[in-house]
Amino acid sequence: MSALQTLSSRLTLPYRRGAEFTAIPLAADAAGATPFAPYDFAEYRARWGQDPAAPFYVVTPRQDVGGDDLILTIAYSFGGAQQATLTIPRGTRAGTGFPLPLAPDAGATLRLTSLTVAPPLGVAGKDAWDVVALLGTIAKLVWILGAEKDVLARVRDDVLQARFVESAFAAGLDALGRDMRVPRFPPRPYSVDDATIALWHLDELTSGGAIADQATPAHPGTVQNPANVIAGAAGKYGTGFGFLAAGGAITIAPSTDFDIAANGDATIEAFIKTEVPGDPAPRAIVARRAAETAGGSNVTGGWSLCVVNARGFDANLLFAVCDGTLEARLFADLSVSDGKFHHVAGIIDRTRKRARLFVDGVQRSTAAIDGLGAIAPPDAVRFGSTAAATNNLSGTIDEVRISRVARTTFHPALGEDDDAYRARLFAAVRRAARPGATVVLRSFGEPPAGLATNRAADDRAMLWGIVDVRPAATLSI
Repeated sequence: MSALQTLSSRLTLPYRRGAEFTAIPLAADAAGATPFAPYDFAEYRARWGQDPAAPFYVVTPRQDVGGDDLILTIAYSFGGAQQATLTIPRGTRAGTGFPLPLAPDAGATLRLTSLTVAPPLGVAGKDAWDVVALLGTIAKLVWILGAEKDVLARVRDDVLQARFVESAFAAGLDALGRDMRVPRFPPRPYSVDDATIALWHLDELTSGGAIADQATPAHPGTVQNPANVIAGAAGKYGTGFGFLAAGGAITIAPSTDFDIAANGDATIEAFIKTEVPGDPAPRAIVARRAAETAGGSNVTGGWSLCVVNARGFDANLLFAVCDGTLEARLFADLSVSDGKFHHVAGIIDRTRKRARLFVDGVQRSTAAIDGLGAIAPPDAVRFGSTAAATNNLSGTIDEVRISRVARTTFHPALGEDDDAYRARLFAAVRRAARPGATVVLRSFGEPPAGLATNRAADDRAMLWGIVDVRPAATLSI
């Protein structure tokens, strides 16, 4: 939206009326919605002697939209109370404008009354959105043209930021690391962190003993029907456990540690290499549910990650979660029977009120769980099958983890993520520096406000941009 203001301000007086626009104020949240503060077009009327003929409203997110599509519901009055809905796709960048689909014949008497977003963002609506009314035809044309200018400006900013370790990301950060001779770490097994409930590496070479859990308190597993469970099978990392369709499982004793409270988050994940099931019945990867059926069940509480022939895909992936009354079922809608290991994660995110299914680090499906309660079935956690023989898996499982948070990144099992890599690059400079050494960060971009270590500011006749001089020991993110 910045291009709208820039371009409109450059118009000469004869065109100013058509280029008029005004911000529509938002008030404090109330009852799950963000009301609009009272507004009118008195300033326009005072300047031009009449109301604008056909105001055109645009909404813009102030922050990047994350992993969920956002459904905006706009309440407004125009010949009575009305509503309009708008979907803002996930991945939308901050500053991208969307026209509100209001009544086509709306005039200056229309008033916006409230804005509601689902799933909730966790921040006040007045801090999350900008709403603008375009009051003239030129303003509408400038907004359309300026949208492309804003896109280019965001790309330009991304390119500029890619020069600095603290702001580069993805391939740009990799390029900086190559220059420093510090490559990104390859994928490797998980270690226990504060959010880990249980972590099974499945590295055992025999099925006769306990299956070790790396977390504390530990929840060791036991192999059931070992003739159909292959210890020491080739895994994603070293070895895993193979399961035959004839029926075998690893069981973890029931524990309240695995309960998911009505306000609790959870992530269940594993690596799986699977064959195509021989029938439509779901085949369990990891489950805490008495049974899983092709049609689902609202009365069988628990959760499961399964392989299933469904929705036109052989060896599709399913994440099912049920509190005993309501059930959510998410499908990846892709086939994973390609002879390779795939990372699958089912997530319960109470903050955003969503269940999510990730495959190989990419969100494949999401569903609302607004009414979903606590999930605390009496069942054991099982790998390779439920208690029902129809859910027997034919495949190999490795690196199973259950967490008490809603994870959306899976470092380091899917590779070193940007935050960890960035911290390691700074640490590499600190380690390489001698005691008392100084580092210089040079940039031709404009310095941020208040950068006390910027020596370029000392002599603008000779220097421009940033010459950030600081002790190496203080270098960090």
